[in-house]
Amino acid sequence: WTGCNIVNGNTCNVTMSQSKFDIEATFNPVVTNNYHPADTDNGFRINISEATKYGSYWKSGTAWSTPPNPIPIGYATSAGSIWKNGEIYHYDSGFTCPQCWIAGA
Repeated sequence: WTGCNIVNGNTCNVTMSQSKFDIEATFNPVVTNNYHPADTDNGFRINISEATKYGSYWKSGTAWSTPPNPIPIGYATSAGSIWKNGEIYHYDSGFTCPQCWIAGA
């Protein structure tokens, strides 16, 4: 394998070095609890400080304390959207993440 390129937050493009073709697979990071990784105090609320810090870690490629790492763009966008829509969110297991975190109570 030559590497994994995350595209659109959940697609992994992998090139096999011993072959003449590319493989595209869905990448679904494991969620270890129901909280968004940006929610550092696990309160089902993402404030401006948490959203900004999470976004800056995504942008710089810095590892975050809670997986997944590197931070997928969809996760960073989700954190910002939750903050912008009132900070409170809930988890819905019927969706894959980051769509599993929905703004509102």
